[in-house]
Amino acid sequence: MKVILDRKDIRKCRVFAEKFINSEKSEKDFGNINILRDNTDRIADCFEGKVGERAFEKLCQAKGLKILIDYSIDVGIHNIDDGQDISELFGVKPKLKCDIKTAKSYAKWLVVESHKASPKLIKSDIYIFIKTDLPSDIEKNLDNINVEKVTCEFVGYAFYSDLFDINENPWFHFNNTTRTRLYSPKFIDFCYSKAKQKYGTITDRRQIYEFFYEARNNIEPFMNVKLKAPLNYGLPLNFLRKDIKALFNIIRKDFISNKLLSSSSLIIH
Repeated sequence: MKVILDRKDIRKCRVFAEKFINSEKSEKDFGNINILRDNTDRIADCFEGKVGERAFEKLCQAKGLKILIDYSIDVGIHNIDDGQDISELFGVKPKLKCDIKTAKSYAKWLVVESHKASPKLIKSDIYIFIKTDLPSDIEKNLDNINVEKVTCEFVGYAFYSDLFDINENPWFHFNNTTRTRLYSPKFIDFCYSKAKQKYGTITDRRQIYEFFYEARNNIEPFMNVKLKAPLNYGLPLNFLRKDIKALFNIIRKDFISNKLLSSSSLIIH
């Protein structure tokens, strides 16, 4: 499902981003203490994230789901969104925490920084993935933000529990020292298919990893994408849940209960 942001939307997202980076927020790049971002990079990153949030807000509102995202800014490095990108649901604060992830049109993975999927730090209940057709170089040139429109697409979502196997290990994890690049989706699809043939139901990540060696002999395992956060969890986009109506119903039922069904088996949705 797609939605278009107009110049008014785009301007609002940019103004937010510019104010946000001047509110004593961290200069660290995705939580990495070894990488500091310049203002252009920080504005572009914040702007892109807010574009995805605004796109999801418009998608929901078009279906009668009255959500609001937060444009307020709390000054200080310790004032954060706590994994919640939806500030209001039908006029009240929602119980379920939704983290709206945004990426360029060529993205292949939902990536969640480990500190944003931690019950002890920041934990969302649902991770929602939005793609945009923003130019690829906005982190270097903010002039490329000045476009007439941005087309955004809802790709899918994952529950927090979808990120982990039956042993509570992340299905796929990456760090910025030894496992720095994302796996190729084709590589993972090969291993998943082999595991599915052998085991039927896949509940343990080792069932997939078992076929890594065989896959390496046939398929280039990595994408040319390096991650910046010290530790990341992720799912290939074709592993995400795709039914946006089901997602709307989950958010709508937030008034009744904030309990989600857990997932201990990996299924391509």
